[in-house]
Amino acid sequence: MKWTAFLLIALVVILSSCFKLRLGMKGVYDQMNPPQFSEQTDGKSVQLIDVRSPREYENGHLANAVNIPLLDNDFRAGIDSLQLDTLQPVYIYCMTQHRSPPAAGILVDMGFDLVVDLKGGYWKWKRKGFATTTE
Repeated sequence: MKWTAFLLIALVVILSSCFKLRLGMKGVYDQMNPPQFSEQTDGKSVQLIDVRSPREYENGHLANAVNIPLLDNDFRAGIDSLQLDTLQPVYIYCMTQHRSPPAAGILVDMGFDLVVDLKGGYWKWKRKGFATTTE
């Protein structure tokens, strides 16, 4: 009897979590610290967006990142022009994680299933010694 009750409760919790993720939200916003973010993005073909200004981007950015500045009036159009796969994760970052959360909200609103933000931003990434480029 106790075993059956435990299984029933576990099943209800699992199913309600699934319904919350699928029905209650358009997508998921997650944050990763630099080591986790690096593990997911370095040397891989991922959708990586730098939402900082063009000047900040030119001074250094993560390899393979595309610059779509959040503060531009056409941020959504810039995202649309990339023709990204909404079913694949999108990795984003800004300088100190002040612009990337609003950008993530826009991406989720645009229908992206998973948006992953670099916790602490480019500043923390660089401070921790992770690779950057100006190319």
